[in-house]
Amino acid sequence: MAKDYNSPDNINNLSPVGYRFFVENLPNTTWFITSVNIPGISLGEVNQSTPFMQTQVPGNDLVYDPLNVTFLVDEDLQNWRELYDWMNGLGFPNEYDEYKAQKADQIYSDATLTILNSHMNANYRIILKDLFPTNISEILFDSASSDITPIQATATFRYLTYSYEKV
Repeated sequence: MAKDYNSPDNINNLSPVGYRFFVENLPNTTWFITSVNIPGISLGEVNQSTPFMQTQVPGNDLVYDPLNVTFLVDEDLQNWRELYDWMNGLGFPNEYDEYKAQKADQIYSDATLTILNSHMNANYRIILKDLFPTNISEILFDSASSDITPIQATATFRYLTYSYEKV
């Protein structure tokens, strides 16, 4: 006799183009984003000895992978400059006013990744708390290229935690 399996209520696949991403400190970057990831997480394990063998039990600490965002660079470098200025103010400002502005207002930012359903309506939100940039990729100019392709840059962020909610 065949086993009765429950079929899922929704058989639509998640679309790789069905998303919106917004970082509060980067308002000019949102429209140009071409890719973003939901970061992976891992849970550590602890070795526990028994009289027969060593086993592993779940640990206490979650480790969050970095968030990576790729975006098209606009011709005024406005979105790239947002990131550059944020990182420069955090890491090595040139003058006190630049340091003061960054430290007071923009050390961290929250971000939201909205995942859309097959009808392109908001389905879930991934909320990242206390986000800050750790890396921005190079911008390569290449006059030997035969195709004119838009210039992209990638930014890497760290954050405190993230959660999800059904919309």
